[in-house]
Amino acid sequence: MRRSPIIHPFLFAIYPVLSVLTASLPLLNPIQAVRPTVIILSVSGLLLLIMHWFYKDWYRAGFMTSIVIMMLFYYGYSYRLPQEIHIFGIPILRHLIILCFWIVFLSILASKWLWQRVRPHVITNFLNISSGLAVLYALYLLAAYLFASSHDPLINWSRPLNTSEDTEQLAETYRPDIYYIILDGYARADVLQEIYNYDNSGFLDNLRTRGFYVAENSYTNYNQTDLSLASSLNFEYLDYLAFAKDVNTNREPIMNLMLNSRVRSWLEEDGYQIYLSGEYIFAEESDPALVFSVSEIQRLTTFESLLLESTMFEILIDLGHVNISNYTYQTHREKILNGFADTVNLVNKKGPKFVFAHIIAPHPPFVFDQDGNSVQPDWEYKIFDDRQLTGGFESYIEGYREELQYINGLVIKTIDNILQHSTAPPIIILQADHGPASLLDSTTNTSCLKERYSILNAYYFPDGHDEALYSTITPVNTFRIIFDSYFGTDLEILTDLNYFSIPKDPYRFTEVTNQVDTTCDISAYLR
Repeated sequence: MRRSPIIHPFLFAIYPVLSVLTASLPLLNPIQAVRPTVIILSVSGLLLLIMHWFYKDWYRAGFMTSIVIMMLFYYGYSYRLPQEIHIFGIPILRHLIILCFWIVFLSILASKWLWQRVRPHVITNFLNISSGLAVLYALYLLAAYLFASSHDPLINWSRPLNTSEDTEQLAETYRPDIYYIILDGYARADVLQEIYNYDNSGFLDNLRTRGFYVAENSYTNYNQTDLSLASSLNFEYLDYLAFAKDVNTNREPIMNLMLNSRVRSWLEEDGYQIYLSGEYIFAEESDPALVFSVSEIQRLTTFESLLLESTMFEILIDLGHVNISNYTYQTHREKILNGFADTVNLVNKKGPKFVFAHIIAPHPPFVFDQDGNSVQPDWEYKIFDDRQLTGGFESYIEGYREELQYINGLVIKTIDNILQHSTAPPIIILQADHGPASLLDSTTNTSCLKERYSILNAYYFPDGHDEALYSTITPVNTFRIIFDSYFGTDLEILTDLNYFSIPKDPYRFTEVTNQVDTTCDISAYLR
């Protein structure tokens, strides 16, 4: 009888790599998949040899190798249980439940009793075919993505020239340092009072006593981070991307608009040094302007971190015994603190300079209490802004309120450091990209737009140049006012408008300007 080839262990091993690669291609460089592929295939080969040495049977060795590979590399797919499950009032860790299942399952499959009742070559052929079909499906998805990308109308897209503005020249009479600090998801004071039952007046008063102008009725222009920041950093609306609605989710043009913005190019031409800090937005970018705190721990690449989520290695990460993944609650805490630390460390850099700091707080996941103590949420790490991923509405409200208070203290300390150690009075913009999402849904009719669009927006303008600011200013006009007030430009102040879109169709912009001030009936959104 012709011996069936034993290839299924390697096919089962490579499938998670292809699956994660396909899902992350729009954001990550595929070269990051090379190292984990080599390691996984090598481990699979070594495991197959060990199993053959133990069983003295290639069929059985291949069968057991595939089972072990599935346990090691597919563990994360059974990881959706709550962190603790209570049985008869006794808390039981989810890992214990999952491991018990795998041990029992593996013991049955490894038993001599079962193996004597199966036909080895039939099992081998079945596993070869099933694993081969899985890999072919992953390759099909990968090829479909690459084909669609090759016909993507945005693949070579560049921002159209604005002939009336792009030729503006900045005056060189006064060049203050500029700090643009984004607090992701920071709500306006009235929303905090109405929905979160939190009085934020103490924090705002602290800003005012330091000379800040607080725009008390400010809204964001867009409800998603990258759209909002692309608009504010280019001080224009993104109407020129609307042609890609319904057919495109490619966000690379948005990334380019943020990384190579008009603010950056104008200030660089005027002699400014540019510093960009944002370990989520710019994590995969390579640019001399990027500034991240250097971790004492050599961590995995983003791709490897995502791949690790599906493996049994997640146990050690979840329990806090290993800290090498980029996507854990601990690294999330570090990135928040690093964002503030990076900003302070740049104060002593020679100017003039533009410092952009994107701090992913008080955006979920909520990892600090009001005193700065670590909070470990009771679900797997996700950065999406959704009440269903944070334990529901009440949990979202409580977690947001707690973290907000701690972030307020860090903000004041950072501002004090900037003001005290700057050689000349700087410009400071303290702004949210959008509001929180405890009542956000996928449509305008089922979302509380007031919560999502109402934002913190505060300005420190030296030498009394804040007369051009107004209470309803939106981010699109932030740098228009700055360039006019300090650099002698004559930019038109745009009408403040608000646009809604969903992540699956980011360029289908729906104007909601007349809806963002509607008071939310909380009970209606939670039915």
